[in-house]
Amino acid sequence: MCFNFIMPPNLFNHLECWTEEGRNRKIRRGLWLIWHACVWLIWMERNNRIFNERVKEVDELVAEIKAVSWQWSIKRLSKASYLFYEWI
Repeated sequence: MCFNFIMPPNLFNHLECWTEEGRNRKIRRGLWLIWHACVWLIWMERNNRIFNERVKEVDELVAEIKAVSWQWSIKRLSKASYLFYEWI
């Protein structure tokens, strides 16, 4: 599944874009989970750059977002219904 959209002007509009893409509840909840993982890890990266003077490459951050969102989905479902390579 691939989504194309123009970057919204603020965070709230950005969340709405993710919300409207998911037509059914299951897809919408999955998109929210991924969105929250992105926001959370970008915020953590921001803090690491400012306070710890550590910088990750974009590829590393994207890989971390994929891994964390998969882990969160497993915890939310309490069982793995798909493997990591299927998730990414």
